[in-house]
Amino acid sequence: MSQIVIINGRPIECERKPYLAVGQPSPWRTPIEINGKMVYGVNINGYDYPPAGTGSILYYPGLPGQGATIWDRSNQGRDGTKFGATWKRLPGGLWYLDYDGGDDYVALPDDLLSGLNYCTIEMWLYLDVLANSKQLFGSTWTDPFPIYIEIRADGNIGVDQGAVHRTTGGGILSVDEWFKLTCVKNATTWLFYRNEVFKESITSVDYPAIDVTTGHAYALMESPNLGRNVDGSCALFGARNIALSPAEDQNNYQLEKHLFGV
Repeated sequence: MSQIVIINGRPIECERKPYLAVGQPSPWRTPIEINGKMVYGVNINGYDYPPAGTGSILYYPGLPGQGATIWDRSNQGRDGTKFGATWKRLPGGLWYLDYDGGDDYVALPDDLLSGLNYCTIEMWLYLDVLANSKQLFGSTWTDPFPIYIEIRADGNIGVDQGAVHRTTGGGILSVDEWFKLTCVKNATTWLFYRNEVFKESITSVDYPAIDVTTGHAYALMESPNLGRNVDGSCALFGARNIALSPAEDQNNYQLEKHLFGV
């Protein structure tokens, strides 16, 4: 028994049958019920991916898994450029980038978050090492108004916004396993979710608003020229101009986790 679901204007046939293998390109799909509708995602090059969601301003599902350009699938034209990182593929078909902790990174479009008081950063991570001040995402070190998210050796997360630095507690990060990290920002608070579960928040009334001036260069998995490179892998990186609710983050996690065998 199948059901046709319209996603981003495209009909998708969902089968109520188990996978032959996780992510295998076949009609054996298992849909997910969200708000009363059976939704699975979109099929690109024979593999199923969740579409770019509400408020998406950048979405990197990794296709086609080759070359130096990281193609933006949010329809916003914000392609990235990789430097040194290596394309790899999970058994389920998902392409991702592996970073060596030395000089690998992805250059993101300038001014990605400029002027946004509300935003969401999403990524799937497989960390090989936890070390202090390794930058997951943010503006480069020469930025006059830095904003970045970094890992700590104890598994916590640090956030620097306009030279005001705060750190979570609770040990959100880990090594040697895939997990989803969602970072949600509202006017004064960053909230962090791991695998759809809320873990920690950082509230700071002295965080200034994200600068609206131009010329802010952003990078993924390091701050170029500062030696803050992350040793590990990153997949399905995305950014939104809205603050996702807990229910929305849970829905997104459920749509994506099969790609990682979770």
